[in-house]
Formats: sequence, structure tokens, C-alpha cells
Amino acid sequence: MRRPVASVLRRGESGLIRRVLLFAAAALAAPCADLPRADACAEEAASSDVYARSWSQDRGDSLRRSAVDVEPVRSEPVELWSRDLGTLQADPVTMGAFTFVAAGKKLHAIETRTGRVADAKLLPGPEAGSLAASEGVVVAAVGDSVRGFRFDGARFDSPWTTAVREASGIVIAGRCVFIPTGRCTTRMLDLATGRTLLQSLEIGRSLAVAPHPEGWLVAGTGRGESILGDPIEIARTLEVSVPAGRPVQARNARTAGVGLPGSPVISGFRRHWFSLFFVFDGGNHEKFQRGSRHFSWTLDTTDAPGTSYAYKPYGSSDLARRAPAVWKDDVWFVGEDGTLLSSPASGGSPRLRFDSLPAGAVSGPVTVARGVVHCGNWSFDPAIGKSLWVLDDADPAHPVVPAADGVVVYRTPQGRIAARADRIVVAELAAAPKSGTAGAADPSPAELLALLARPDVSVTLEGAEAAADAAAETLLLRVVGGSAVHRGEERHAERMLRASLDARWVGELLALAEDAAKREMPTDALKLIEEAARHGLDAERRSAVELPLRARKDHPQTSLRRAPFDAEVAARRSVQGELIRGAGARCAEFGWRAAATVLYAAAIEVDPSSELPAGLAIHGLVPAALADRKDAAALWRRWAAELVPASGELLARDDPAFVRGTGRPGGAKMAVGVRSPNLLLFCGVDDPRIVGQCVRNGEWTVRALRELLEVGGKDRVEGDQERMEVRIHATRREYLADPVPGGVPEWSAGLFYSGDNVSRFYVSERGQASRADPLGRGLFKVLAHELTHHYLSMRWCRAEGIRTLRSPESPGFWVFEGIARFVEDQVVEMDRRGLRFDDATAQCVDVAAQAASTKLSFHGGRLVSMSYAEFMRLSAEPVESVKLRHSQSEPALSELAVFYDEAGALCFYLVNGRGSDGRRRFVKYLRDAYAGRTQSDGWTTLGFDSAGALDRGFRGFLTGTIR
Repeated sequence: MRRPVASVLRRGESGLIRRVLLFAAAALAAPCADLPRADACAEEAASSDVYARSWSQDRGDSLRRSAVDVEPVRSEPVELWSRDLGTLQADPVTMGAFTFVAAGKKLHAIETRTGRVADAKLLPGPEAGSLAASEGVVVAAVGDSVRGFRFDGARFDSPWTTAVREASGIVIAGRCVFIPTGRCTTRMLDLATGRTLLQSLEIGRSLAVAPHPEGWLVAGTGRGESILGDPIEIARTLEVSVPAGRPVQARNARTAGVGLPGSPVISGFRRHWFSLFFVFDGGNHEKFQRGSRHFSWTLDTTDAPGTSYAYKPYGSSDLARRAPAVWKDDVWFVGEDGTLLSSPASGGSPRLRFDSLPAGAVSGPVTVARGVVHCGNWSFDPAIGKSLWVLDDADPAHPVVPAADGVVVYRTPQGRIAARADRIVVAELAAAPKSGTAGAADPSPAELLALLARPDVSVTLEGAEAAADAAAETLLLRVVGGSAVHRGEERHAERMLRASLDARWVGELLALAEDAAKREMPTDALKLIEEAARHGLDAERRSAVELPLRARKDHPQTSLRRAPFDAEVAARRSVQGELIRGAGARCAEFGWRAAATVLYAAAIEVDPSSELPAGLAIHGLVPAALADRKDAAALWRRWAAELVPASGELLARDDPAFVRGTGRPGGAKMAVGVRSPNLLLFCGVDDPRIVGQCVRNGEWTVRALRELLEVGGKDRVEGDQERMEVRIHATRREYLADPVPGGVPEWSAGLFYSGDNVSRFYVSERGQASRADPLGRGLFKVLAHELTHHYLSMRWCRAEGIRTLRSPESPGFWVFEGIARFVEDQVVEMDRRGLRFDDATAQCVDVAAQAASTKLSFHGGRLVSMSYAEFMRLSAEPVESVKLRHSQSEPALSELAVFYDEAGALCFYLVNGRGSDGRRRFVKYLRDAYAGRTQSDGWTTLGFDSAGALDRGFRGFLTGTIR
């Protein structure tokens, strides 16, 4: 039953809960009779979806890069399911929403997110050697035969069988199956029928296959000359072509002058060139005594000579005899000592060496999920330079397979197949309505617009009593007694409108795709499904509707059928575009310029025939702050996209807040001002990326503190006087020159001064862009730290009625810097992890765990009882360095540095390690500290019998983080 229009609409930060789409699948179409071809344009195919979302075969895809484009598991993974299916015979592969496992002499299809076994098929004969799955077919090498099972999303169909002696290492590329025989030859089969297309390619063992302008490029090994009387294998590539009207052909493309290669990987593929990598073993031959190393060549398929070179990523470091993984511009290897290594795909200087393995980590095969690297049983995120988690029940000899967004599948040492997922995925699965249960339907775009409009009632934007409700931040509208007393923030309205509009458009696109399929136009249908995925179609549903279409061909008279179909598509695009423009117009009426601009841009994306009404929309929405810019419209679109997530607005130069903020001493050089729900932010640079990220991180900080401290609506903002002022200077020199009583400390990167309610920072150095950190995360961490002080002193204490009566001699100073250190480490990742405080890989926890065994470590009792006066006597002189577990950092520790990190880690322990009672006691202690009521035996307030009990509990927690 649909909810009444005037009801309260609540939504979490993840936006609207998607409707549950039932899994439906149709029978696969009959295979085409003619020979399969590579994509008509290999360049287009390579650029459209280079990193496939399915782990379709050993090492991921036909190019053997061991990398897929799915969302990685970023937090400590939670077990989804575990299955004992008998002896596992091959590593798992995935296709759409399913994971396929050969075990107990059966082929099993398992729903990746639920663990439900959808179907199982007997694999007669010897054990399966390898699996691959693509285009609705699962292929298994079983003894001296290869079997292909069609799978329609519910059950396996009768298989085709082809006799292939010593079949191993299946590779599926397009609609072709390449089967190495172990004799340096390869069979090429039709995926749909198993029919042999090419009997014997003079190339074998481990293969990598890439699309080629006329067919396929196959890399592997071929027979070579003898060395010291022993036959060897050589690195080789073949061009396998399917010329029009002629049989399949193959010609030699390149042969390398090295012996005993294996594990090829193709990278950087373009129409006429690619890079090819081998890790090869020199064996016992005198000529190759240098052991394992990396060999690479770049092949130009136009004239085929190429350039070859051999190198080791790190000087004399031997590589483990495992295949590398390639993600974009980086090649990832494992050293013989378990070290994780990275080098540019083009050669040259090394990029990274990670040898600080977490406790319990064992390096093994390397796999990559959207840039996050799995190495054996542990994971590493190079974007932030930290190891993320260790799978204590994974067999590191086998790969961790990124099976779906936020889900990994792996073998256990006991031979079970198991899946773990990011906690966000688990929460989403738990919140999703069960099949067959009734639930309230999501409001339609029209309902949402009607709620926002409500012309019959007056709407109070801020300061209403209803806004004191803790849920006010997630309310779009609240109607009490026929009056709208609260309307949500701009970001909530834009997100909910976009989610509702996207949900409607996904339904329209799927209906159009179904129509195209009925007209025998599968190519058009697949393009519409791809567009639906960009608007929120989930991977499971996408795989269900795509599988039946992949094997079909367009009708010969498609060009004649397309005109009426294109007219229907255009008509539906026009309707959807009008709906989105209507949502934008409504937001514009409410003064939500950024949301309106983003929605107008979305309307153009859906309906390219429409244009932004230049005079009425864009110039009416561009804020006065940009009105005099020649590129005002384009520039405002950039700003709008950055500001919407924080409900921010650019300040005009005559805005009283801008005049006041820039008129203060030290504020004259501010280039831009932004007002958001909790901040007035002024910045000396007008880069939308930097300013936008600062505003968002500032809002994250306030929201995190409000959630952590359960503030509710007691700290609501009544106007600019209640907002926290932030000043970000363009340079460090200007920052140090900002006139603050007593001066800005030379060593500081940020400063909150309560006398004028301003937090100060600077952009240069910490904020400058770099390849590893394009937005300067150092600036954002410092900003979160100082804004924590700012919020607690100026907003929280006022909301709680706390009179700050602290004395320099009062014990408990640790909690002031500790909570700021704790929050800065958690907030900097909240744009990726959500509103959570449980990232145990945080640097303060890591440093505290390593420092616990040094003489610099503070006993828990001493840390809790220290006063500000004692803190000021701590030395900032570095004494010794420690190697961290979760990053490559080796910080030089001083008394002062250890104080900050142990204080932050103690906050983490009290908030996350002692349950709800521990968090409640921590908040009480914080309240007492700001009120000046802390005692030297503050451990009793925190729930410990003695200082020793606090110390044992805290140190036990730290020890647990490095085991």
C-alpha cells in the first residue's frame, strides 16, 4: 500500500532503497551458424569496458590481468556464507550474479550474495582442471574433454562436449574458446556449440588473448630451440584472423628470445599495439641462472617488430613464480620474500614496495578489484597506502576472487568455498525486503515534487521546532497539522529526486530493451541496458537481462526496423527529460541553485535533444559570485556538482557574511566564500575541487560528531552567527601572517581560535595535487581535527549547557586532542566508507600499537591523568622510528607525537571496543572534561577499576590490532 502524500519520508545517507527486482531469465537464443568474430571494432570494444565486471576465468579475463572493475571490500569483511561442496577441483569463476564452482565432481551455480546453490550438474570422468564462464555458457575442462553448459540464470542446460587431449587453462574471448593442450598447441572452439574452429595453433600452455582488428591476438608459449640438449619453450604471439568468407587463419606475430616463459599478461591494449608481460623461470640452464624475473615487450600489430626488454621491478629482488596483476598503469608482483611490488606498466622507476605485511598475512596470487590489491589472504589499498584486512580463514595458495561489488569469494584451508563482504553490503542485504513480503513503495517523482511544493502550506526552512528531531537531517518534508514545518537540506532533496527519477528511467530503459529484443535488435537492447546500469540498475538484474541477448544477432533488416523504434525511444527520453527539468525547476523555486543545475545537466544526459534554457535556467541559476565570469555557466556546473553533496552555496561579494568574513584582519585575500548548513568557509583559491572537498569534509566532521555524541537537534543552526567560520589561506606565508593573539604557531598546519570563532588552514604544500593524492588529504585531515575542537567548544558545549571551566592543571587533557585525532582519521575516509567510526587501520591506532613496545609509550593511567601543563612539557624531538603495519610510513616518534596517537587510539578503543556502555561512559567523560570536572582517577568514569585495568585493556586491544 502506498504511503499517504503527507507522511514523513525518511531516508538514510545511501539514498532511496532500491526496489527489489525479481530475477527473470529467458532461454538462450540458438547459436549462429557462421564463424564467430572478434568485435567489429576492437578499439571500440577495448575502450568501452576494458575491465570486465565478471571474474570470467582464471586470472580474471582473457587478457589475464587478474583485475576486475567491481567495488572492493574496504572494511574488515563479514562472512556471507560458506559451503562444503566436496573436493574443490578448480578455482571459482563468476558470471553476472553467480559464482561457479567445480567440486565433488559437480559443477555448481551459486548466487554470489546469498550462497544459495541454484543448480548443480554432474561432471563425469576425472576432476575438472579449470573453469571459464561467459555469454551464458560455463566451460569446464574435464580430463580429455571440454564441456560447455548453458546457464539461463536458474539451471544448466544439456552440455556440448568436445574431445581435447590434456585440456587445461581455458580462455574465453568473445564467442571463442581457446584450449591449451599442454603440448604447445591450442584448440579454438565455438563457445555456443563447442565446434572446432582451428585444430592446432602452434602456441600453448598459459595463454592470454586480446581482440585484434581482424580477430584475436594470442600470446603464450611455443616450441623453441634446444639449449644444452634440452628442448625449451619460447614466448610467442599469433594473430588469429577470420577474413571475410575464408577459414580461420593464424600467423606468427612475434617471438621472444627468452627461454622457459609462462604466465603471460596483456596490458595497455589499443588497436595497433599492446604490452605483453611474462614472469619466466630460468631453470638450471647456465644461460638463465638469474632466476625468476619480469620480461616485457611492446608489440605493434601494424608491422609487428615491437620492442622488448627485460627488467626486475626492484633491482636484485627475485619475483615469486606467480603471474602479475595489471590495473590501469600499474603491474603488481609478489617477491620471493612475500613483498608486494608495483611497477609502471611502461617500465621505468618502481612505484611502490610494500613489505610491512599485516600480522597473519601470507602473500600469494595477486588479484585487483578497482585498484584495491589482494595478495594471498590480505588486501592493500594503494590510493591511501594502507593494508585493509586479513582473511584468517583463506588459503593463500589460491586467489581471492572479487566476485561482485563489495564481495570476495575464496577457498579455505579446509577445502570449503566461502564468501565475505563489506559491512555496507551486509547491511544493505539485511535491510532489503524479503521476496514476497509487502512493503511501502518508494514515492514517485511526482509525489516527491508535490511534497516539496505544497502550495497550500507555508514552509519554514530553518529554526523550526521539528528540526530539533534527531531525524530531521534525513527528512525531506515533515507535515504537522496540515503545515509543512520542515523541509530537508538541498543534498537530501537532490539525492532523493535523482534516485526516484533514476528508478523510473531504469524501468523505462528495460521496457525499451525488451521491445528491442522482440524486434530482433539485441545490439540496441544491450546499449539501453548499459545506460540503465549507469542510472542504478543493479549488477544481478543486469546480468539476468543481458545473458539471453549476448548470443543473439541483429535481424538482417534492422536498419528498416530502427526508425519507428528510435522514434519511441526519443519520445520516452523527452518525457523523462521533462520530468527531470521539472524537478530542477522546483528546486530553483526553493532557491536550491546547485541542485537545480545538477538536475538540468542530468536532463540533457537523458534527452540530448534538449538544451539548458540558457537565458531562463543557467543565467538564472548562476550565483552572483560568478556572474561577471565569461565562462560563468560552465564554471557554475563544476561548482554545483561539488557543492550539492554538502548543501553548499557560493556567497556573493555583497553578502553580509562575505563582507564580514573577508573584512576581518587576515581575510582580505579570500577568493571565494561558501555557506553550508554548518559552515561559513572562505578560501584563498577558487578551485572547485579543493573548496568542495573542504566543505564536504567539514560537514562530514560535524555529522560524525553529532552521530557519535547523539546530539539530536539541540545544536541546530539558527543563522550565520551559529555557523563555524573556516578560513583557508592560499599559502603558508599568508596563514602564518593571519593576526591571531599570540601568533600562529610556526609548526602548525591548522589552528582553531575560540576568541573569534575561526578555524584557520592553508592550501599549499599539504593541499597541492599529486598523482597519489590529487586533492591533498593532509589538508582535509587537519581541517577535520581543528573543526572537531571548533564544534565541541562552540556548538556542542552550548547545546549541552556546558560552561567551560578548564584549568591548565586539570587532569584529562588527553581527551581534547584524542577525540580530534580519532575523528580526523575516521572522517578522511567517510566519503568512501560512509558515516562510520570503526576503521581500525587508522594511523593513530597503527602508531599506538607499534609504539606500545617503546619507551615513549604512556601508561594508561599517566595518559588519562595528564594535564595541559604537563602536555606542554612533552618533547617534540624525534627519538626513534617505527614501521607501521597498515601503511608504508615509518614515522619518527617523539613524546608529543605518541601522546596524540595514543590519545586518538584510546578514544577508538573506548568508542568501538567496549560496547554501548563504553561509548556512553566516554561521552560522559568528555562532558566532564569540558566542564572542568575530570579527576586524576578518570579511569573510574571510563568504567575501569584501576589505572592498571585501563592499561591492560587498552594494551590488549592494541596487541589485537597487529596480530
